[in-house]
This record gives sequence, C-alpha cells and structure tokens, in this order.
Amino acid sequence: MLSLRILLVVPLAVVCACTTTADGLSPITPDSGSPTGGTTGGGEGGGPRLNSDGGAGAGGRGGVGAGGLGAGGTGGAIQPPPGGMSGGAGGSTVSPPDAAPPDARPVDVPAQPLPDASTGVCTSGQARCTSLGVPEICVAGRWVAGASCPFVCRSGKCAGECKPDDRVCGANATPQVCDPSGIWVKTTACPFLCRGGMCGGECRPGTKTCADKVPRTCDANGLWQNATPCQYACSGGLCAGECTAGDKRCSDKTPYTCDDQGRFIAGAVCPFLCAAGACAGECAPGDRKCTGSIPAICDGAGKWVPGAPCAFVCATGVCGGQCVPGSKACGTGNVPRTCDATGTWQNGSACPVLCSAGTCQGMCITGAQQCDGNNAPQTCDATGTWQTAAPCPYVCAAGACTGSCVPGGKKCDLKIPSTCDAGGQWQAGPACSYSCMGGACVGECNPGDKRCNPTTATQADLCDDMYRWQAATTCMFLCTAGTCTGQCVPGSRTCAADARTPRLCSPTGSWQDQAACEVSCDAGDCVGGGCAPGSKRCLSGGREQVCAANGTWSKPAHCPNGCGTGGCQ
Repeated sequence: MLSLRILLVVPLAVVCACTTTADGLSPITPDSGSPTGGTTGGGEGGGPRLNSDGGAGAGGRGGVGAGGLGAGGTGGAIQPPPGGMSGGAGGSTVSPPDAAPPDARPVDVPAQPLPDASTGVCTSGQARCTSLGVPEICVAGRWVAGASCPFVCRSGKCAGECKPDDRVCGANATPQVCDPSGIWVKTTACPFLCRGGMCGGECRPGTKTCADKVPRTCDANGLWQNATPCQYACSGGLCAGECTAGDKRCSDKTPYTCDDQGRFIAGAVCPFLCAAGACAGECAPGDRKCTGSIPAICDGAGKWVPGAPCAFVCATGVCGGQCVPGSKACGTGNVPRTCDATGTWQNGSACPVLCSAGTCQGMCITGAQQCDGNNAPQTCDATGTWQTAAPCPYVCAAGACTGSCVPGGKKCDLKIPSTCDAGGQWQAGPACSYSCMGGACVGECNPGDKRCNPTTATQADLCDDMYRWQAATTCMFLCTAGTCTGQCVPGSRTCAADARTPRLCSPTGSWQDQAACEVSCDAGDCVGGGCAPGSKRCLSGGREQVCAANGTWSKPAHCPNGCGTGGCQ
C-alpha cells in the first residue's frame, strides 16, 4: 500500500511536497525533462510535450524551494511533432508558518486522494481525432485541438500520404487510389493509358502498328492515327519491302516468296529444279541413275529418260563390269572367285582340297590341328574333315594335350596354397600364417598356443588341433599370457590383519597396502572416525560414504552413475 510521507514538527508541522514511488512518496525534485524547470520558492514549469509520434509528455510539478512548496505549473500549448508541447508557467510558493525544528522526522501515513486531471472530461495524455480529422490531446482534463491533418487523422495523430479516394497515375501506367487509412494502393496496370488515376485509350501513346498496308501511330490520347498506305508492305508501323506479298521467283535452285512485309524470303533449296518460284522435276538435269541393270539420264525438264539394259552391271547410270554380281567360279590354281557388286571378280584363298563351282570342298587344310569345345584335340585329314581324339585330362592347347592340373584347381603344399592357372600350371601363393586346407589359408592360431580371452579377462584359451581357440579354464583372479595368476581380482579391496590397513588389488593381481585408517577398516574402506553428520565423500570405484548421526562414516555404497563432488551423481 502506498503511503504519504509527512514531516512531523514539534510542536508545529509542515506538509512535505512528495511524489509517489514504488515504495511510497519521495520529496519532489525538479524534472530535468520538463521544458521549463521549477525555481526556488516557485512552481516548476509543467507543460506536456508531444514526442515524435505525436504523443503527449507529462505535466509539470510544483517546485520546492527554501521558501516552501510551489503550486503546479499550467499546461502548455500543443505544438506539431517533433517539437511537442511547450512548457507552462511556474506556480506560486506556499510557505510554512514556521521553520521546522532540528529534530523533525518523516512519518509514513496512509495515502490520501490527490487532485487529478482525469476527473475532468478526459484523462491527461489521451489523444483522439475529431469527425473533421483534427487531432486532439487531453491536457489537464480538457481536450485541446491541434493543427488539421493534411491527409488523415488516426488515433489522435496525423498519418497517411494522401486523402482517401484521391486517384493518381503511378509508374508503368498503374492507377493508384488512396484507401481510408491515407495510403496509396496500386491497382492493375492499364493496358494502354492512365490519366487522372483511370485507364483509357486503345493503344499506348507512341506505339506503331500496321492495318494491312496502312501505317498507324498511337497519339497522346491513346488513339490510333492512320498514315498514307504503303506501296508494298507495312512492318512495325513503317513502309518497307521490295515486293508485293505472295510474289515468287527463283535464284538457281532456291525459290523465294514475298512475305507480308514486302521482303523476298528464301525457301529450302530445291533438290532438283526451281521453276516460277517453286520446286519442280524429279531429278537434276544431267544426273544419271540405275534402275536394276537399266541406266537412265535426267533431261532438261527434270525427267528421267531410261536407256538399254546393261549386260553385267549398271553403276552410276553407266553400263560396265565383267561378270554378274554374286556369281561364283573357280580360277587358276584351285582358287575360288566371286563377282562383287561392281561386276569385278574377287579371288579367294586357294582351296586346300578342291574348288568346285567357285566353292572349296572339305572342312580344313590337311594336317591342321585345333581343340574342340570339349577339351579334345582335332586333326584335319586328307579329305579336309576334322578327326576328334579323346579329351585331354587337363588342358587342350593348339590341338594338343598339355598342363599338369585342371584350370581353377586348388591344393596345399604344407602351408603354401597353390591354384591351377588357365594353362594347367600350378601357381603358388604366399605361405599361410597358421594352416592351409583345400588350397586356402585357415585357422587363427597354432595348436598348443595359449592366450587370455580378449572379451573375458579371467578366461584362459588354448589353440586346438583345428587351429581354433578353445576356452581352457576360468581363472579365479587373473589371466596372464594364457595362464592363471595373481592372488586377488584387480580393483577389489580388503583389510589387512590389523583391521586398520585397507588393501587394494593391483592390476597384476597382488594386494597393495593403503594408508592406515584413523579408527578401523571394513571391506577395504576406512570407517568410523570423526565427521560432520550428513556430510558425504567419494571413495575409489565410484562409491559414496555418508557421515552418520553419531559422527562416524557409514559403510560405502556404490553409485550407479559415478561419484563426484558432493556424492553420487
């Protein structure tokens, strides 16, 4: 609850000029933010001021001087942003009847209602807009009008950039209309012309086009204006061309047609002949061709004229050759001959046995050797026929059996694996580390080898005759190089015979004495001794000890997540 601090005076009292704070009322000091400051013995200037957004500043307070409490200043006049409001005049001084004695002291009393401008028609600092768009601000409980807004008034402040419903033309012929909040809103761009914020016209001013052969230019009002018709063609709103649309002509084998812009446009080159601006004929004059054995020549009109059939061959429209293509015969020396497509005899290889009607008889040259598909050697006899022998046990090469193994076979020579190559020869590989079986290296150890199991530290393994590790025995304490050793499990704890010395099992499985306990040792840990009840400490192995109510350490407990500062985590 807020309280009002007053100054008790014995025997007289004077009222303290105070302001309300979070913990009560404090003596008023001049407001450095006010436009007009208070003076000694007089009131502090109190005019509100507008910030850059048009908001109102706080009113002034009464000044406090040596003479006493000053009355509050009057409100200032509204100024447009960013100047804000000017400060009001200072108030008058209220002097106490007598000066306060030296032993005067402040006393908190319940707060009393203070005068407030909100008891008027409005609350100080409020802002609003009139129906005519004039901003008003509440000063000392009364509405004070500001300057009329050029565009719109919103929430007691001037805003916007235009008057609602106004229209203008923006960039790219885009109409803009001012919305109720005073903001220009773009609409759809005009297809032709924008004037007074409205679309119009039938074309874009300055553009040109053609209506058949008539050039047209769009005037400033967006309307087409016709010019004198062109002789040949109109293109892009200008007269152009060298011919009338549809005219045709030839240049060598290239036909030309006049387009709608009065220009001769070349067509595809004619394959044979161009006549009256169009391709014609079925051949180029002077060309020759053959239809079967009949030669033909192209006349001046592009028509084929056939000649007499050729005796042997017709090539490129001319008769020639010495034989009928595809025919066969036998030449001198038992050489078969075949007539090629040009009507020329082509000799083949001499027949090893006999040439008949241009074809060799028999299958092979006498004495030749080869291997068939079943690994069997073959020999050509005197009739040119292949004679097949028994299949080879290993490899058949060049018609003869060879090799010492079947390709792809495998074997072991002690620890050395070997593979038979494609020629039937053994190829040795690198020696195996442990054993060779079926031509491949196997095993993981040598029989009789010992080791400690890599996953179970107390298990001793022994290599069997199949070169594989087998579990031999489980050690009571520790496995070293495949042999059980030690006298304790590494990391375990116990107490020496004197019941005061803790012992810790080392990584080699031997007991190591630790520092003696103050009182006694229990299960390898010190217990008893003085400690603060409730305190905790961490021991090795992730264990925690808690001090009991009698001031002695309790038996250690294992921490599931480890032990850190302050005990188990």
